[in-house]
Amino acid sequence: MPEKLSFPRIKYSLKRKKQIEKLLSSGEKILEYPILIKWSISEKQDSPFKVAFIISKRKVNKATKRNLIRRRLRESLRAIKHLILSKIPDDIHISVLIIYLASQPLPYSVISEKIKTIFSRLLDQNFNIQKK
Repeated sequence: MPEKLSFPRIKYSLKRKKQIEKLLSSGEKILEYPILIKWSISEKQDSPFKVAFIISKRKVNKATKRNLIRRRLRESLRAIKHLILSKIPDDIHISVLIIYLASQPLPYSVISEKIKTIFSRLLDQNFNIQKK
């Protein structure tokens, strides 16, 4: 039976403060405006990748708009989750921090296209080995 296209927060959320600080200080970057991702290969975790979102309160000062952006980012990740999981080898676990740089919410189609571009660059450059 194929895996559901859900994106459960419990399984894919990056919550450890130390990991987030490590990503902010020394993670590798990929920028596709308005989205910057910082990522690194991390220690063994229960899922192949974990993700956290940062939307600056200074740039997007209304909480409802920050939540809208966060929902759009999470939905665009959910849509390409199967592609991400198929390209990451079983023995590698990555942590990803997605930072939203724009001051206004962009349409879902723009955000989704940027997320696809960023993750295809990340996976093609670093994990070009196909899973068996």
